[in-house]
Amino acid sequence: MKGIQLDFFREPHILKIPCVTHGLEDMIKESGEIVQKAIIDYNPYSCVLMLSGGDDSITALHVAIMLGVRIDFIIHGVTGTGLPAVRKYVHKVAELLKIKIIEADAGTTFEDYVKRKGFFGKGKDAHTFSYHLLKVNPFNRVISKYIRKGISGRKILLLNGVRVEESENRADNFGDNPYRIYGSDIWVNIIHWWTKRQCLQLLESNNFERNPVSVSLGRSGECNCGTMQSDTDRQAASDFDPIWGKWLLDIRRYCIKTFGWDINQNPKKETLLRIKAEASKLNEFMPMCVGCKSRQLSLDLKKPI
Repeated sequence: MKGIQLDFFREPHILKIPCVTHGLEDMIKESGEIVQKAIIDYNPYSCVLMLSGGDDSITALHVAIMLGVRIDFIIHGVTGTGLPAVRKYVHKVAELLKIKIIEADAGTTFEDYVKRKGFFGKGKDAHTFSYHLLKVNPFNRVISKYIRKGISGRKILLLNGVRVEESENRADNFGDNPYRIYGSDIWVNIIHWWTKRQCLQLLESNNFERNPVSVSLGRSGECNCGTMQSDTDRQAASDFDPIWGKWLLDIRRYCIKTFGWDINQNPKKETLLRIKAEASKLNEFMPMCVGCKSRQLSLDLKKPI
């Protein structure tokens, strides 16, 4: 990164971190080239980092810092279904690094919706519907209000932890291309070619604190809308945080009594068709949920035929 005269790069820190060894230097250099190309090609107004709290997104954050990338904001999605420990962890990281944090907060949207109409159901259509309701809508609002400040066309670089290895629909999402452009949003997979093992190697060798939920459950835990999680996932989350578990259990009991189906079941035909129709109108590009879809595909492949 030496010699780059761009406002989005500060003095790189990579050479000051002694534990970056074991072949990761080339991966970090490649990440730098990905970001540099995005900045040169798109001349963004602002650069933000999407931090779910999972191992991939926290790796992306540390790699960006090592490279000296100027991160204007951390954006964290609060779906209203996540484990509170995730939110607490993300805020701790932002405070430690002295980076402003913006929450794309869905508030009580999940609870309000399912108590009016029942759970979303399972699978692709339910997931697409839930994703837009709990993530895309709040995300678009905060990007417009706090970063673009109402001025359309301002290009925003969205650094994220999507890895092609984990992308279930890699042909649709990214494939060999670490960039995806939607309007003035430039999604940049800064660790596009990294493996899970390499992410953990970077975090552990440099003593970077991991999200306790990721350590315990093997996923970020910021979304538990039910469309892609298994009963085992929900039980593990409830064991991790019994207060959260009781909150969800109370909602499940209410919905079963009121509508007749649980979070792990598909709704009645009328509701199923309505959600399917709504999902068909929505964009299937879902970079904030690649991990969910990947884990679900892995579970499906393990099911007996």
